[in-house]
Amino acid sequence: MRRFYKGSDLSRVLSVAEMAALARYRLPDFAWEYLVGGAENESTLKSNETAFSRIRLASKTLIANYKPITSTLLADTPSALPMMIDPSGYNGMLWTKADVELAKAANAKKIPFCLSTVSNCSMEEVREAVPDLDLWFQLYSLKNLEANQDLLRRVSSC
Repeated sequence: MRRFYKGSDLSRVLSVAEMAALARYRLPDFAWEYLVGGAENESTLKSNETAFSRIRLASKTLIANYKPITSTLLADTPSALPMMIDPSGYNGMLWTKADVELAKAANAKKIPFCLSTVSNCSMEEVREAVPDLDLWFQLYSLKNLEANQDLLRRVSSC
């Protein structure tokens, strides 16, 4: 197995595994464990890894050279790709203002971005940084009903 690149030029990273190794090299243990871990017994994480490992991309030669149509509707909203950047809490422990940076990346690719209830950036901060963003919000239902209502009021005005 080849040794993975450990420098700062991300254009030299050649695979997801190499990106993960780079993150592992750079992050403190608690942040790495949070990043790669799953909830509870991690059965969904294991199931997802198994399902994705079965997907194979096959290159084809001598086929039409045209751009595929990848746009779709997500919850009746146009998206350039059939995907979004999903919520992941505490991104700020991995990178300063990470949720704002993720929102900028989503907006650049014309896909939605979903902010977690436990984000290190507020929804107002994300909206201010990326005004045209298709912003979604993941509400973790809190025990405090007033706090839930406040979050929903805030997100509806964003």
